[in-house]
Amino acid sequence: DLADADQRILASQRLARKQVEAEIAKNQKQEALILRLKESKEEAIKALRLEYEGIVEVTRRQCEKEYRKNIAEAKLAVSKQEKALTKELQELKLGARGAKAAAK
Repeated sequence: DLADADQRILASQRLARKQVEAEIAKNQKQEALILRLKESKEEAIKALRLEYEGIVEVTRRQCEKEYRKNIAEAKLAVSKQEKALTKELQELKLGARGAKAAAK
């Protein structure tokens, strides 16, 4: 009877040990999965950061291109206006000379 009790205790201890080992293995698998998920998350964040930086760079270039275009258009408009004003001034000078000549 005592031998049977010892056997049951040993069997119970073996079962408990197996359950503990199974739980440890399960926890290790979960920890490995968590680690892989963290690594995947970090890789995803890096990829998104690179994509964002690329978008920022493209946007910056587009803005610079638009800025240069606007400056060129403004310079052209000023140049045309300057030419028109110069022509008008010359016409006024000629008109004034003509008026002076007619007054003499």
